[in-house]
Amino acid sequence: MLGLIVYFFGLALCFILIIFAWSMIVFSFFGPPAVPTPSKIIKEVLKEISPQKDDFFIDLGSGTGRVVKTVVREYGVKGLGVEINPLFVWWARLTAKLGGLKNIEFKRENFFKTDFAKADIVFMYLLPKYLSKMAEKIEKEGKTGTIVVSQRFWIDGWEKYLIKEIKRKHNSTYTYQI
Repeated sequence: MLGLIVYFFGLALCFILIIFAWSMIVFSFFGPPAVPTPSKIIKEVLKEISPQKDDFFIDLGSGTGRVVKTVVREYGVKGLGVEINPLFVWWARLTAKLGGLKNIEFKRENFFKTDFAKADIVFMYLLPKYLSKMAEKIEKEGKTGTIVVSQRFWIDGWEKYLIKEIKRKHNSTYTYQI
């Protein structure tokens, strides 16, 4: 009996991994590629921006939710992950629930439809072709003092908001405050 349970569990796990891999391939045609931020960089960035317990943190293009889950778990903020890939959203919700995380939500939506009025911190790892449009939206909708972290790419025209730049060989981080 135990062997049968292990067999079905392994079969289910293989199915999930196949679907996950398939979604990465299919959705790479519909949007930017999924490129996870390394854990070491996540921790470094969060230490630098020092999120507070009452902050509202938005992660654009959240993928499987690694960044937003980390900030919710370690800093107790309210978090929102925004992702277009439905399997990533499903996985992020599942792992957040299994991890016992509260104050976290994952939405499947185009990040250009996200409301930034209540955001205290916005984290994004977006391609340059999306950054200018997103910067305009955040600047228009965001409140004064909102911290915007752009992973890997600087935001053209936001030099006046730049408060910190962490240079790395291939993965610099740019922190802005509007």
